[in-house]
Amino acid sequence: MYPYNKEFKALSGLIEMLKFMEVVMALIRKLERITLDRNASHDEVECTYSIVLEDNGERLLQIDTYGSRLRKMPGKKSQSIRFSREAIDQLKAILAEL
Repeated sequence: MYPYNKEFKALSGLIEMLKFMEVVMALIRKLERITLDRNASHDEVECTYSIVLEDNGERLLQIDTYGSRLRKMPGKKSQSIRFSREAIDQLKAILAEL
């Protein structure tokens, strides 16, 4: 086995991981109201937020949640959701109704 093959495999693995990370990130531009059929209870988890500046100057709200104590890797980031300006405006209106 040539030494570069090992490096190539490591680099390929990293590229695949980065592709996966891009897939899991969700960018929300519009919120649509639905009525739930049932109200299931949820476990409490840690949550953080960040203000992200896009290359085009747009500011996005990013919310990250972390694995609950029941998960295989508690505390590991499990979801990232970014909200566009339009979605943030919708969120403000929704929160005003509560």
